Amino acid sequence: MTDETSRGHGSKLLGTVAAVIASMGFLYASVSRQWAIDPAGETRERYGLRERVLCYEDHCTIKSLAQLARERSGKEPLDAAKARAEREAINAGDLRPGKEAMAELDSAQLPFGPTAPLRAFGWITAIALWIAMATLLLSAALVLRGTMFYRPMSPTTMSLLAQLVALIAGCVFVAQARALGTVGPAFWVFGPSIVVGIIAAQQLAKFRPPDPYWDNPP
Repeated sequence: MTDETSRGHGSKLLGTVAAVIASMGFLYASVSRQWAIDPAGETRERYGLRERVLCYEDHCTIKSLAQLARERSGKEPLDAAKARAEREAINAGDLRPGKEAMAELDSAQLPFGPTAPLRAFGWITAIALWIAMATLLLSAALVLRGTMFYRPMSPTTMSLLAQLVALIAGCVFVAQARALGTVGPAFWVFGPSIVVGIIAAQQLAKFRPPDPYWDNPP
């Protein structure tokens, strides 16, 4: 009996710690702007699930993917835009604003751009990660209090479903976004966090209360 109790507490501790670690990874992945990066370009460009960061020298701009899509729809041809940016910089007597404007225009004209599927899968991934994080932490809290429930659906099951959605949507998102250059560190945090989250949900699910119907069917 003592051994069984020790194993139970060990699983509870493992599940709780894994839930906290996975939730931290989910939070970082959902807000990070480093899912895809362009390390070789003159402009340091990074894409997150909902935003893009463009840096030229020590100046950075942050725009949502939806805003970029709206701006791209009405942009003038790239060559004409570069010429205009250069003229404005020369007239102002400062080349720096012209360089920044040209960098912005170059990025906005990238062939892959912030397409509708890219924006959609970015939001789906972020929302699924938030749901997975919330339900995983709720599961850990309920297990520690001994009040885990299973009807109509246990929070561990909700977390597993959300993680599955996040995994699929996140892989589709990064497959499109990596056309920018290479996969960023956020994705390498995202993947292991999903694995840890699944382990945490499975461990915490063991502590649900007995179900009279399913455990002892008539």
